Amino acid sequence: MNMTELENKVYGFIEKNSDAECMECVDIKDLIKGVGENAKVLRGVISSLVKKDMIEVEEFDNGFDRIEYYYWLKDAFEDI
Repeated sequence: MNMTELENKVYGFIEKNSDAECMECVDIKDLIKGVGENAKVLRGVISSLVKKDMIEVEEFDNGFDRIEYYYWLKDAFEDI
């Protein structure tokens, strides 16, 4: 699958910093710090990686009228 340099960077960061077995995940704040891009750019990259079926996005309601999003590699939970 062809990926841009930024897609590779984001995918690699998620791969390195998430672990389904330990329930460790990556959110937008992690990506901003780890990849060094702003949230708007990263949301576009996330959208592209989802369309390419490479990552999954999980919604989480934190109970304070705010939805947070967590990112996993595609099929991260398959082998658990």
